[in-house]
This record gives sequence, C-alpha cells and structure tokens, in this order.
Amino acid sequence: MSQIIPLKMLYDGGGNALKLSEMTTSDIIPAQYVEANNTLIAATELTSATNALVSYTVGTGNLTAINLNSDTIPRYAKVSFVAPEYGKVSIEMEFDMIIFNSSTVLFIGLHNSATTTNAPAYGCYRINADNDSAGTTSGMSTFYTRFILTGLTAGQTYHTYFMAAANYSGCIIRASKQQASYVSGSDHPAPLRIFVTDLGNINIISNPAS
Repeated sequence: MSQIIPLKMLYDGGGNALKLSEMTTSDIIPAQYVEANNTLIAATELTSATNALVSYTVGTGNLTAINLNSDTIPRYAKVSFVAPEYGKVSIEMEFDMIIFNSSTVLFIGLHNSATTTNAPAYGCYRINADNDSAGTTSGMSTFYTRFILTGLTAGQTYHTYFMAAANYSGCIIRASKQQASYVSGSDHPAPLRIFVTDLGNINIISNPAS
C-alpha cells in the first residue's frame, strides 16, 4: 500500500491549516511519485579522539586503503549505504594532506574492500598535488574527489573504501577533531569526511554534443 503525502499546506478561510482528514484526494499524491534527488543518505567522519593528529602516509605501490587509525583498530576511509531506488549515487571525500614533493601525483580509487589493488572496483582518478609550500606543514591543502556510481541494486547494502597511491613518498593525509576554539599557530586539520548522495532518477549525460 502506497503512502500519501500532502502536496501543499492548505488553509481555511481563517488562516488555519487544514487537518489531513479535511483534505480531499486532489490535495495528495502517492509517495512513489515523490523523488528524493540530491538527498544525503550516508556519511562518515574520520578524526582523532583528542586534539592530537591522526595521519596516513600514502604508499608508492598499488592503491591501499586509507587508514587513519588513532588506536589499534583500523579506521578506514569507508562508507556504507543502502542503494536508493534508482541505483545512482554520488560519493565524495574531502581530506587534508601535506605534500613533501612539489611534483607529486596522487591517485585516489574507490574499491569494494580494504584489499590492496591496482584495479579498484569503482575506478580511480589522478590528482596533481603540486604545492609551492611542499615540505612544510604549511603546505597542507584540502582536496576533494567524487565518484558517480550507477546501476546499483536498489535496497542492497554497499561498502566502499577510498584507496590511495602516489608517485613519490611523502604524501601524508591528516585529520583531527573539530576544534571548539581557535589557537594561534596550532596545527589542526579538518576531519576526513565522506558523503553519499542519492541522485534520484537524474539523467547523467556523458560527453554531450556541442
């Protein structure tokens, strides 16, 4: 049985909102016709339990799972979500990183496990991480990367892991907790955050003609 959702707020002559029992069928629509485009459906935050920093040194071999373990338990840059009705989502990660070589090229991948790989399940991107302040903590920059997944099975739970590799050693992804106050000269990067957004039934056009 489908639910019914008020299409708009209705008022009587005195400016009072009508009760649902006072509405007619013309004022309601079936729930299956209401699409949730651009709705946030899952999120992950990696941070430290204290004001201390947590970090992950990116390797130079295959793509490995980003692991900001502030204790003995792996704390992967992962997110789990239930695929929405149309099976289309956007998965975005924002993170801070220090670069110790100005010619560094960073690769970020999205995989279905924490297993090291050179062929992540959902592909990978190259990020040019050039930075004029390379080699110092002041060279820390904030990066964003996004993956669009389509064809997912609605109602199925997916576990996705962000992976990383670089052509030079010295890429360090860092995170800390959100601070309650500003301290001059402090070195507190933002938490690493991952967001999953339901894209609804949007038509994604690839390489549109001019």
